[in-house]
Amino acid sequence: MSDELLGELVQRLRGQRLWTQQDVADEYNAVEGRDAMTGKEIGRYEREQRIPSRYTCRHLATVFGVPSELVERAAAVSRRHRREASRRAGPREQERNLAFEPPSMPTLFEGCVHDGMPGSRAENALSLHPDDPALRYPASVLSALETVTGLAEDDVLRRELMGQLPFLLTALHEPTRNWLLAVLELPSPSSEGRRVSKARIEQIRTVINTFAEADAQQGGGHGRQALAQYLRTTVLPLLRAESNEHVQRALFDLAGEQAQLIGWMSYDTGHHGLAQRYLLQALRFSEEAQNPVLGAHTMATLSHLAGTLGHADEGVQLAKTGQIALRGASNAMYADLAVLEARSYAMQGLSRKAAEAVIRAENALHDVVTENEPPEMRFIDHAYIAGEIANTLILLGDPLRAIDFADQSIDASLSQGRARRGALSNIALARAHLAVRDIDGACLAGGEALRLSGEVDSARTAEALRDLRARMAKFGDVRPVRELVELMEDT
Repeated sequence: MSDELLGELVQRLRGQRLWTQQDVADEYNAVEGRDAMTGKEIGRYEREQRIPSRYTCRHLATVFGVPSELVERAAAVSRRHRREASRRAGPREQERNLAFEPPSMPTLFEGCVHDGMPGSRAENALSLHPDDPALRYPASVLSALETVTGLAEDDVLRRELMGQLPFLLTALHEPTRNWLLAVLELPSPSSEGRRVSKARIEQIRTVINTFAEADAQQGGGHGRQALAQYLRTTVLPLLRAESNEHVQRALFDLAGEQAQLIGWMSYDTGHHGLAQRYLLQALRFSEEAQNPVLGAHTMATLSHLAGTLGHADEGVQLAKTGQIALRGASNAMYADLAVLEARSYAMQGLSRKAAEAVIRAENALHDVVTENEPPEMRFIDHAYIAGEIANTLILLGDPLRAIDFADQSIDASLSQGRARRGALSNIALARAHLAVRDIDGACLAGGEALRLSGEVDSARTAEALRDLRARMAKFGDVRPVRELVELMEDT
């Protein structure tokens, strides 16, 4: 029995009790205290399509009345067999498994020790094992819950290693497709049931807002790990304990918003692979919360990330997918997705499509009624949209219009104390002035960008500033430019 596979074990224990797969699921839900398991999920375990986490293994052991070590050992055997099969498979077979096989583990790199030595969970992540659940769209929300728990834990305890996780373009396709299909089956977007009058819910909302404000003003490096710790130790445990459907939906909404925000902050600090994993799990939470606006917000962040990494075509597809899912639920979110679509088109030199998307973004922003927008949309405003339009116009070779939009963004962002947006838009303004050979204007904007960048912890801003420095260095024979470039190098 020591080499018994998990599927064989579950089938044997179920057969001894003459239970159906649904009987096992019903018993599991009685142990869990809520509807967390289905008969289909048990079937997946028996067919070895999924391998349960330790948490689930312990509940299964309770259901069958056997030692938890027995179920965990069988799961480890199945996992080992899967790894061996993956190593034997050719590249084409491995790619097919990565694209279509359901997620196998609900914790990020389960079964590895937390000692920081080779073999730790984060180090194993760098092996790019195809079973990484954080790159999948979980079949059940319980799997997403456990995946994010493991992700946040590793983020807090293994910061440096987790920051090395790579961004995998091919891993975007299945989760974003499955999310869109799931969202389109939901009822039309509605605000009913999203605001639950529970003090705990409001307290969590206040905490998230505080972190979002810090991110907007000071960059993603301020508080990212603290937010991950709060998600892991406060919000996710509440989801396990809560059985009221409306309260639970509100909690999934908040957990998804946190995962999206942590993903955004990870992107802003240059941890692109980590950002991708948080964002893909946020999609699953948004489905459970029945909140397509949250999912679309997550798709916007993924589009931003893909475009920054040079995957412009994917950036377009992600932005358009988010727009389809919105179905008119948020003008602010539509404006964000449209301007990101425009930016990605501009990166490909598709000027007509980019210009059309810019017009849609402006029109949507004009139609925003603040009272009708979710609170997390408050930073998708004129300061942000105008700044992104400025960057798009620079890519399209229209620096004069870019100057106008960059100025608008700077005025709006600085009136709100948003140093990162002010820095980024000043960088865009400096680039536009360089394009028209206005050296004085470029130096003025570049100096302001340098000043503001010192107030933020943002790798994205630092990288944009380095790019500006390289562009200005070409005019180094002009004294004000040379002095500014030297200041940038010293910073």
